[in-house]
Amino acid sequence: MNDIPYSIDKIPLTSKAYRINTTKNTEVRKTIPTPDYIKIDTNESIDWGELPNLEDLGFTSEKNFERTFMLGGETEALKRLNSYLFETQQLTSYRWTRNRSLGMDYSSKFSPYMALGCLSPRTIYEAVKQYENIIKKNQSTWWMIFEVVWRDYFTFKLMRMQNAVYQTEGYSKKKLEFENDNKLFKRWCNGTTGIPFIDAHMRQLNQTGFMSNRGRVNCASFLIHDYKIDWTWGASYFESKLIDYDVASNWMNWHVQAYEIWYTNPINQANKYKAQEFIRKWIPEIKNLNDMQVLIPWEFKDHSYDKPIEIFKKWTRAINKIKKEN
Repeated sequence: MNDIPYSIDKIPLTSKAYRINTTKNTEVRKTIPTPDYIKIDTNESIDWGELPNLEDLGFTSEKNFERTFMLGGETEALKRLNSYLFETQQLTSYRWTRNRSLGMDYSSKFSPYMALGCLSPRTIYEAVKQYENIIKKNQSTWWMIFEVVWRDYFTFKLMRMQNAVYQTEGYSKKKLEFENDNKLFKRWCNGTTGIPFIDAHMRQLNQTGFMSNRGRVNCASFLIHDYKIDWTWGASYFESKLIDYDVASNWMNWHVQAYEIWYTNPINQANKYKAQEFIRKWIPEIKNLNDMQVLIPWEFKDHSYDKPIEIFKKWTRAINKIKKEN
């Protein structure tokens, strides 16, 4: 906080202003070196106790480990950093793959480690700079640092806005008419809206605690602008589920989706990002449908998948495009 060229009450309202001025006028501090040893008074008897395992805490493999796709801790975090950058060089294509939803390597998956303090932003920054020096510098390496800076920006902006961020009207003081239908909210939470792109992402969240950036944008937009449910309900639900939950990132992104960004069409987005295999993975009821049918399953009868409450007219163009292209 002492390094940025702003006092907290003067944090800019746009990330661009913050990023440009901060980049020009500051330097990233180096990471603190790992100590070679920890000095302990050998004359003092210390009982460190025993570290419990997960089973001791009541978690069972059947209930909690089956869908785990990331292992916790600093060691695993550094393995992931090295793998994504230097072993597979996936960072080179990050700019163009980051909006996908299926698999491990379309995005970095650094966020759970950052949220829990297993991986620091400075460590990521230094690794990316090393990558640029020895492998490649391109839009993707710039974008990775951009995302980390954005995360910092939201932290500082939350400090400026404080409790207004958690209120329905937010710090924007704008008005949206919410209907807050509990039945619709439960359908959204359970991944049974009948809209495959939404439901696949919500089911992934419920079973793994993770969701792609593209999924978060679409699920938030759908809940707010299609189901007309208070955005703070969605933000609270994400808070209860995400393994990479970060207060500022979660609440600020939901606020932005409600008041500061355009609507995203989940039908068009599913087709644009070719989400058929991702949908089949998380919605087995329609896994046997072809590439066109799996995007608009309500038009076909041979499945047990939920039907949508409503097919909005604003989706017509996207539906017709799916029929034409698939």
